[in-house]
Amino acid sequence: DTKERNREKMEEEIAEAQGKVSKKQPRKKSTQTTVVPTYQIDQLDSKIYKISSPKIEKLAQMTKWEYRDAVERFETVMRAMGIYKALKKAGVKEGDLVMIGEEEELVWSDSYSSPNVIKVDSF
Repeated sequence: DTKERNREKMEEEIAEAQGKVSKKQPRKKSTQTTVVPTYQIDQLDSKIYKISSPKIEKLAQMTKWEYRDAVERFETVMRAMGIYKALKKAGVKEGDLVMIGEEEELVWSDSYSSPNVIKVDSF
């Protein structure tokens, strides 16, 4: 079933983003793992933030922004990686521009009834 495969794939991506070992990968013997953030957030202006992360940049390029499920999947991965908390800690507010790498622009929303990021035209 496609829906089940998509759910499993999302769970694997979340586990990978959190530094956990996927069910399909063999566990390494008693090796300690330290999770290091794989992204950088820079405040370019009072209302402009830039996320630099090869993983998120690739995911943003692959996301079909016109589909709510795709946007929710993108947000789930960003939450799992800790990027949402880091953006809030950096001071992002409603209406601020969030750039993903050099190509994608998103507008931040604090609304719980809609996605937290809304796609703006690519550069």
